[in-house]
Amino acid sequence: MLATTSGDKSVKIWDFAKVECVFTFTGHLHVVWGCSWHTCGDFVASCSMDNTVKMWDINSQRCRQTLRGHVDSVNSVEFLPFSNTLLTSAADKTLSLWDARTVNQTFSSSDLPVVMGH
Repeated sequence: MLATTSGDKSVKIWDFAKVECVFTFTGHLHVVWGCSWHTCGDFVASCSMDNTVKMWDINSQRCRQTLRGHVDSVNSVEFLPFSNTLLTSAADKTLSLWDARTVNQTFSSSDLPVVMGH
């Protein structure tokens, strides 16, 4: 399976072997910048310009949780390997860690060095 994100506010799940979209998650209110698979393969987290992260359940094909805590566009999301921890970064210059099971923000900082480029 492959997950893609889009400017149309969606996350699409593809059957890579068949090269076809098997379902589409909708619910973000703005552009979806990126996504990350949980190690177990049952969940995908997506980040959006709507300031949220959503956790999608592949089996039920529904949004399981919405994480709120950033005050600007969430630009990246990543499940840490073999854990239930999500790392997010946002245009508000914050980096946050989240417990994906409880949806609690366990760490947030805007005091980290910012690398400018591109």
